[in-house]
Amino acid sequence: MATKKYLWRLAVCCLVLCAACNFSAGIKHDMKSGLTVTNTGLSFDNYKLLCNGAAVADDEWRQGETMKVQLSGIKGFTSDRGRVFPTISIRILDGAGAVKVKLDNLEDETFSEGISPEKAEALYGQYTLGQELEIGKEYKLEVHIGDKKGKGEITASRKFKIAPLQQNDLAIHASGLSYKSVYFVGRNGRNANEALLGGRIGVMVNGLSGLKEVDGKVFPGAEIIVYDKSGEEKFHSEDVFKDPKGSNPAEAAERISVYITLTKAELNGNESKWVFRVWDKKSDAYLEADILLKLVQK
Repeated sequence: MATKKYLWRLAVCCLVLCAACNFSAGIKHDMKSGLTVTNTGLSFDNYKLLCNGAAVADDEWRQGETMKVQLSGIKGFTSDRGRVFPTISIRILDGAGAVKVKLDNLEDETFSEGISPEKAEALYGQYTLGQELEIGKEYKLEVHIGDKKGKGEITASRKFKIAPLQQNDLAIHASGLSYKSVYFVGRNGRNANEALLGGRIGVMVNGLSGLKEVDGKVFPGAEIIVYDKSGEEKFHSEDVFKDPKGSNPAEAAERISVYITLTKAELNGNESKWVFRVWDKKSDAYLEADILLKLVQK
C-alpha cells in the first residue's frame, strides 16, 4: 500500500513537472551593454543593444541616435492554427518614473494575421531619440515583446542619460527658416564622418519654424544632393514631400526627417559631400545642412 501511495505521489510530481516544462522565466543582465532582459512564458537565446547599427556600451546617448534592442531565438508564443501573434512596444520613462514616450503596436502590419513561429524567433524594437528627451536628464528605455494569444512576455530595459550633441562637422546654412536642432544620422555608431552602406543616411530637423502657412497647411520641400570630391554632382533625389495638399504645421514644426538608403558595394570607401536641403514651397526660405562623409561597409 505504501508503495502504491509513493508511486501515486511520484506520478503527480511528474505531471506537475510536465505541465511546467513549457514555461520559461528569468532575468539576464549584460555587463557590457548594461541591458537587462526579463522574461516570463517566453524564452530567448541572444540579445543586443545597438546605436545606429553598432554595439554600444556606455549610458550617454544623444538626440538623433537610433537605439535598437534585438532579440533572437524567441520561443513560447501561443500558436493558433500554426500562426503566432507577437506584439512590440516601447516606453521611455524619466528619472521619476513618468512615461515620456509610449509607442504601441510597433510590429509589422502582417503580424495582425499571425506569422510563423520561425519568423517570430527574431524580433526587435527601435527608437530614434529626439528633442522630447532633454539634454542632461536621465531616462530608462523599455522594449516589450508580448503574446496576443497568451501571457508570455519579454522586457529589455536600460537606463541612460541624454548627452550633448557632438556633430561639429555638420555645417548648417539657413535663410528665413529657424530651428531648435539639426543632427545627422549615419547608422555607423558615433563616427559622424562615416555612413554605413545599407543603412539610413540623413538628417533630422527639430523645432522648424518659418514655413508660410496657407489655409491651415504648410508646404515644405526636402531633397538630398551628393557631390564627389571634385565637386561634380553624383546624385540628386526627388522632393521627399510630394503631397500637394501640404502638411500639418504642428507635425512639420516638431520634426522633419530626410533620409536615403544606399546599398551599392562599389561605393565602399567613397568620400563625398552630402547636402540635405529643406525649403518652403510658398516662399524663398530654406535650410541646408551639409557634411563630408566616407561610405563604409560592415
